[in-house]
Amino acid sequence: MSILDLLIARIVPHVCIHCGAEGKLLCATCSQKLPAPIERCYRCQEASTDYITCSGCLEVTPLLSLKSAVAYEAAAKDLIWKLKSSGAQAAAEIMAGRMQGLVPTKKDQKAKMLIIPVPTATSRVRQRGFDQTTLMARQLAKQTRLPWSDCLAR
Repeated sequence: MSILDLLIARIVPHVCIHCGAEGKLLCATCSQKLPAPIERCYRCQEASTDYITCSGCLEVTPLLSLKSAVAYEAAAKDLIWKLKSSGAQAAAEIMAGRMQGLVPTKKDQKAKMLIIPVPTATSRVRQRGFDQTTLMARQLAKQTRLPWSDCLAR
């Protein structure tokens, strides 16, 4: 978060989007209650072991699997919309904290990793004043001590 965001958070603290407790955009209690994602193919939503893309969908996509940190519902959905629509940049730190569990912990695996944000449309970045994917990538890199690069173009 920027110094300005930290200052604003001191003057006008965030309120938990789920329970209304003052202090954070999503309090620790509500963060722990976020539902785990269901193991399924990301395209057709059919049940799938370990989030593997099903054979039918593999015919149209090269993506072998896709796993999210939490299910896209309730507080998680609200948190994303707070970041994207309301400019609540504190949400990027919370989301990166949840994504941290998806990063391998073995040193040899981490040595081969680079965090790269998926580029947001330039018009959206201008509209919001920031790129939410870059914010999350920076936070995730900071929390996991992994390198990150803003090397993709739209």
